[in-house]
Formats: sequence, structure tokens, C-alpha cells
Amino acid sequence: MNDVRHTVTDLVAAVGNTFRAIDIRAVSIFEMDVWTNVMAVVRFSYEDLETAEARFAARAERYPAVRTETLRIDAAARPSSEWSNLVSEVKDEGILRFKDFDSKLRQNPDICNAGGFIRTYSEIRSFDGREWPALTIDFNLGGMSPLARGEFTFHKEIALLG
Repeated sequence: MNDVRHTVTDLVAAVGNTFRAIDIRAVSIFEMDVWTNVMAVVRFSYEDLETAEARFAARAERYPAVRTETLRIDAAARPSSEWSNLVSEVKDEGILRFKDFDSKLRQNPDICNAGGFIRTYSEIRSFDGREWPALTIDFNLGGMSPLARGEFTFHKEIALLG
């Protein structure tokens, strides 16, 4: 089987009209007076916006929000019609925007031109327990993660949450 490289633009052109919401998850740390994104997942969903938001609300009732002075984990859904806005915010402004919060990105990735191979396995767990083919793209900066730096340790923050 020959693998064919696809860009996000290719994917959106082929099946974008089947997506109804954008599911966003992000881990941010507070450093130098700014919330900086250290990990994020942005994916399309077949759910409508209301269903996706209800799923997040149900999870928030079951599990407490992670919000400390130096660490926060956010999840939100946006309508798929906002895809071009999200791409612009990420590439042009260097932010991942939530309803009441912006997380500064450590780089300004060009999501649309990024590419990879569609696989049936992804290290990102699906929200519905199904195995979906995925185009997974990693914008890894390399080096030591800010989550592991001496002045901030992820494990110490999580321990404080109990």
C-alpha cells in the first residue's frame, strides 16, 4: 500500500462538509505574566455544537476543572463554520482562543498547509470510543517541554490538586 501525504486543506476539501464542530483541548501554564500553551489538540467532530458543548459540560460536572495559579486545562467546542477564524488566530495572532481565555502559542503554525498521512491509529483518544481514521499533525518544537522545566513541574502542580 502506498501512502499519500495529505494536507489539512486536502482533508477539509474532501470531507469538511461532514464536520459540524471543532473540538479544542489545551494545557497552558502561566509564565512571564502570560498563559502559554504547552499542549493542544484541535480536531473536527461530527457532533453539532450543542451536543459537543453538552459533552464538555457533563465532563465538567463529573471531574473538577484544572485551574491553579500556574496550570490550567481547557476544553471547548466551536462551530465548524469558524474554522477559517481559528486558522487565522493560530497562524496570524499566535493564540488559541476560548470563550473567556486566550492561550499564547509558542509558535504560529500554518495548520492548513501542514500535512501527514491518514492512519487508523492515533495517539489521541477519540471522544466517542470509536477508532476513526485520523490525519494527525504534530507541531513539536523539540527540546525540553515547559511542563518539565525546573521552575515548573507538572507533577508538582497535579499533586497540589489532590
